[in-house]
Amino acid sequence: MLHSNKKSTDIMKKYISIVLIALIVAACDFGDTNVSPNAQTSTTKDALLAQSLAALGWNTGDDAGRIANIFTQHFAGGANQSLIISRYGLVETDINTSWANFYEEVMNETKNLKVLAQADGSDHYVGMANVITAMALGTATDLWGDIPYSEALKGSGNLKPAYDSQEAIYDTIQALLDRAIVQLGSTESAATPSAADFIYGGDTDLWIKAARVLKARYYNNLSEIDASGSAQDALDALNAGIFADESENFEFPFTTVATEQNPIHQFFNDRAGDIVMGEFFVDLMSGKSDPRLALFVAQDGAGGYSGSPAGSGEAEVSSIGPALGSGDSPMPLVTFAEAKFIEAEAQLRLGDNAAALTAYQDGIRSSMTKHGVASVDVDAYITANASAFGANPLSDVMEEKYVAMFTHPQPYTDFRRTGFPALSPAANNTNNNRIPSKFPYPQDERNYNEVNVDAVSNGDPTDINIAVYWDK
Repeated sequence: MLHSNKKSTDIMKKYISIVLIALIVAACDFGDTNVSPNAQTSTTKDALLAQSLAALGWNTGDDAGRIANIFTQHFAGGANQSLIISRYGLVETDINTSWANFYEEVMNETKNLKVLAQADGSDHYVGMANVITAMALGTATDLWGDIPYSEALKGSGNLKPAYDSQEAIYDTIQALLDRAIVQLGSTESAATPSAADFIYGGDTDLWIKAARVLKARYYNNLSEIDASGSAQDALDALNAGIFADESENFEFPFTTVATEQNPIHQFFNDRAGDIVMGEFFVDLMSGKSDPRLALFVAQDGAGGYSGSPAGSGEAEVSSIGPALGSGDSPMPLVTFAEAKFIEAEAQLRLGDNAAALTAYQDGIRSSMTKHGVASVDVDAYITANASAFGANPLSDVMEEKYVAMFTHPQPYTDFRRTGFPALSPAANNTNNNRIPSKFPYPQDERNYNEVNVDAVSNGDPTDINIAVYWDK
């Protein structure tokens, strides 16, 4: 197990406990509800929504995002377990916590939320729960492939759930998001959250926009399954109405309070030197004089910006920068920049390079504006690096999306399905010179659900070279 897992999980639960206590104290009379302020599991809609959102934000940025970003060479392992992982030595026990948290802390709580909300006709809560569930399912299936869902989350009713195919999970994601859009648009919802919605404060229109971008993401991920159909489906989702700009991004807010800090910040802080910046990522940004460099990458000991070659174990290089590595850095979950890069890629597949170029430039501009880059510097960067496509337009789009989505697991999905950016396997790797195709299944699944996990892994849940459904 990763050294940080138990500690980071404990911190996450403390964070959740703090926000739940605040919500429960504000909203409940304990004499009437018999709810303990120290309980980890709550029976109020607001507390369940708060818990599932906090868990989603945490889990996306913790092991899932960090390990995926090691594989994509945004990060590199400097020592200890992170170095082993950077050489593709990821094993079952390393991801027990991540798997469990997506199911127990996110999807189980959204299931409980839906039960309560459906009982009193609170459609808006149900819609939010469906969006969160879809996002958790999407992240999990893209990292592991086939996963349990239709038979999962039943407690003692089914302790050994069968696995759904990733193709079926993708259909489920789209169905959840379709239902969510209708539910969030309901004019008859009995209640709508406010403070419990850490992201939008109960603005259902913004939740609908986020759901449409998510639909586009999961359609677009099927580019190798159906190039033109997935492109048109993604564009249709975006054209239905998405974020106006980066100010409407779906991001989970962390704070500077010790128990409420960004998980990436906490890992870098607690395990100094274990994980550092990756050479490929730093060199890509440096080579283009990217104005986000000092925001994404901290200066090294010599006052410059440097990264460790993948698998080398070199640790005397830069750490993560302030924009995404501070205690109060938000975790970006769905963004306007991502939407524009999806649009650019989809337009390329449909042959409209002019529309693709505009969307590509919009994606760059949104990412830079989000991080405070002055418009004059954005314009200069686009003029120098993105005024026209080069010899391979898809490579151009994916490289910029790779930078813009730093810390999110999505670039690992994009690399596997497109081959861009053009990464080379890590040095000293233990995987026959292959970048892993997926995460191994967790040890807990081998221990408690062996027959079903063996059925979807050819009898070897540790195999990290099985291509997932959309990776053709």
